[in-house]
Amino acid sequence: MWLPVIVNVAFLKPIVYGCAVGIAAAEFSGLGEGYDGFSGRFVVRTVEAMIILILFNGGLYLTGLLTGTTGLILGMVWALIVAGAVILRLRTVLQRALVEGALEAAARAGSSKWSSGPDDFCAECEMPLLVDAMFCVACGASVRARSKDARHASSAPAPASAAPDAGSTSTESTGGDA
Repeated sequence: MWLPVIVNVAFLKPIVYGCAVGIAAAEFSGLGEGYDGFSGRFVVRTVEAMIILILFNGGLYLTGLLTGTTGLILGMVWALIVAGAVILRLRTVLQRALVEGALEAAARAGSSKWSSGPDDFCAECEMPLLVDAMFCVACGASVRARSKDARHASSAPAPASAAPDAGSTSTESTGGDA
């Protein structure tokens, strides 16, 4: 009877609490020129962490109402499920935070490995792209293969100083997307 209690208190509870705090803390940014710190994303992740902790403790409370070993085992199973889900969620939030931190650090250092052309941001997540990138480093979306709507949205009309026949030839020759 003591094993599920020890597993919950000594192992699973610190994992869930630590991951919930990590989810909130990963969205706080203090890097780069555009310091955003307490942004809307930080508030959303903090609320998400609170909901995780409420669900975790609520589930343990409800399973604790059951008598005997059944309640202890169900409580441990609930804690395992929540811990697994929170670890996966923390992984995605931290991956995004690390990529943003690396991109901000590269921008501050003036690194030339980042693209600076008209298509220098991912159409899916709007993160900066590496020069000649085939995939976005943040979300993994293909940079070269884009949807019809994304291609039309990114193709802006040619400036007045550009030659008028250069822009019209490429549009007229394709005749839309085939």
